[in-house]
Amino acid sequence: MATVILKWNPAISSYTLGRSDHGFEQAREEKNYMLNWSIWEHEQVHAGDRFFMLRVGDGNTGIVMSGQVVSEPYRDEDWSGKGRITYYADILPDFMIDSEQGPVLETATLQGEMPDFQWDGGHSGMILPEGHIEKLEWLWCDFLFRCYYQAYSEALVCNVPHLPSPEVFHFYRNYAPIPLQLSLIQERGGTCEVCGYSYGEIFKDGLGMHHLYHIFEGDGNIENDGPRKHFHCVCKNCMNYHENMPPAEIGDDREIPAYFEDLLAARAT
Repeated sequence: MATVILKWNPAISSYTLGRSDHGFEQAREEKNYMLNWSIWEHEQVHAGDRFFMLRVGDGNTGIVMSGQVVSEPYRDEDWSGKGRITYYADILPDFMIDSEQGPVLETATLQGEMPDFQWDGGHSGMILPEGHIEKLEWLWCDFLFRCYYQAYSEALVCNVPHLPSPEVFHFYRNYAPIPLQLSLIQERGGTCEVCGYSYGEIFKDGLGMHHLYHIFEGDGNIENDGPRKHFHCVCKNCMNYHENMPPAEIGDDREIPAYFEDLLAARAT
C-alpha cells in the first residue's frame, strides 16, 4: 500500500477555499464526503492507498487532510484548462482541517523530519518514500491528539460515519493505520499485554497481527505524553473479558474498556 502526497494551492486550484468550505459542510452532515484529485505518479497509485493532502503556496501551509484513495487513477480533462494530460483519483477523507481556522501539521515540521522529500511545491500525487511512511503517520497522529483530541473545534471535521466524540480518539482506537500497528509490533514484539500470548512468534513478519493494538483512555495525559505510549497490544480473547465487568466500569460503547487496567483486573478474576 502506497502513501500519496497530494498538493493543494488554493490560490490557483479549482478547489478554492469556498469549495473547501462546502466540503466541510458536506462532511459534517453526510460523513461520506468524496472528491477527486490530480495524481502525478498515477501508474504507482491504486485504490486502497493512503493519502495526505498538503496545502502549499501562501498562508497556513502543511497537512490539511488524510484519508484513502478509493479508485484507480483515470484520465480526464485538465482542471487548469491548459490541455495537459491529467489523471485523477477519487479520494475519501477521514480527517479534514480548515486551515483558515485552525492549526495544521506545518510544512516546516515535515521538512525538518523528512528533508529529502519535496514538501514545498512540486506536483500533486507524489509517492512518499517507504522509509518515511511510518514517520508521517506518527507525526499526524501526534498532531491530531495534541491539537484536536480534547480541544475539539470546528476547524477539524471527521468524515468517518458512526464515530462518537472525540472522533480523533475513537478513530485511532478502531482504525489505527497499518503502518502504526506494524511499528508497534516491531517495537513491542506483538505479545498480548494481558495474557502474555506471543503473536510475534506466530506472525513473524507482522502480517495477520493487525488490530491487536488499541489506544486506551484514563492512563495518563494523551495530549502531553503523546498517543504512542497509550497503545497496548491486547488480543481479541482478552478484550472479551470486559463482558463480565459492571457497566459502570465499561467504556461507553461496551466494545473496548476505557481503561487498560480494567482488562488486567478482569483477567485476574
